[in-house]
Amino acid sequence: MNIVESRRKAEKLISEMIPEVKDSVFRTIWKERVKEDVESQLAEDDLNARFAKEFSDEEIDSIVDNVAESYVFNGRYDCNLSYWANLQNLIDEECQDNYQEGDL
Repeated sequence: MNIVESRRKAEKLISEMIPEVKDSVFRTIWKERVKEDVESQLAEDDLNARFAKEFSDEEIDSIVDNVAESYVFNGRYDCNLSYWANLQNLIDEECQDNYQEGDL
């Protein structure tokens, strides 16, 4: 199946969905993209040093998921800040609320 056929099939499926399902599908896909960006942001952030803690892979996965969930499904962002600043604020908040705080 080529890209045009895939797009037509997707458009047909979407057109048959009720609004609530469309919104859920949209947000679920959006959340996956935000998770990628949170992972990118974390790659540049030294959480281990800032929180005086060695984060496990499971903890990092939880931070990524919770931040993306807060941003996409709960609308936790400040329209006056950039996308990246909002993600960083949510990362910091998630870590402060759930992990031993070191030098912030």
